[in-house]
Amino acid sequence: MNWEKDVGEDFTFYTGEAKGVPPQIALVEMWRIVAAEILPENKSIDWDHLKIEFWADSGRIIVYPASSKSLTRIERAGCQVIFPSLLESYEKLADSDISDLEFSERYELFTDEWTNAILRAAEQIRLPGVALRFWKSEEDVHFKEVTLI
Repeated sequence: MNWEKDVGEDFTFYTGEAKGVPPQIALVEMWRIVAAEILPENKSIDWDHLKIEFWADSGRIIVYPASSKSLTRIERAGCQVIFPSLLESYEKLADSDISDLEFSERYELFTDEWTNAILRAAEQIRLPGVALRFWKSEEDVHFKEVTLI
């Protein structure tokens, strides 16, 4: 998987594209970048969890340190992975001829599958004590919180 590093004056952003890479392998690679690059680059800020944004409608998962004490973004570095398979699965679901209720139910299952895959990948990297908060793109409150063991 190729990564692009965009360095700004006060911020570094890593972008990887999981094209042709199985999602679980790409997720492990994402966590390696978080452990090796993102966390060290954010050691000077006061963060208490990693925010994981789930943007199924654009096929992206974004990870960066955040603070419960602040609504504004405080991170110095973050990363995102673009998953063509996530976008394709979402578009297939969105384009299906099902009721809104059935869409919501299937979307919840879909989100749970991806969340569990993200957690399985994180567990392989060993980041004990790190809190993760999962957010859907369209929501103002996180839908899941887990502290890694």
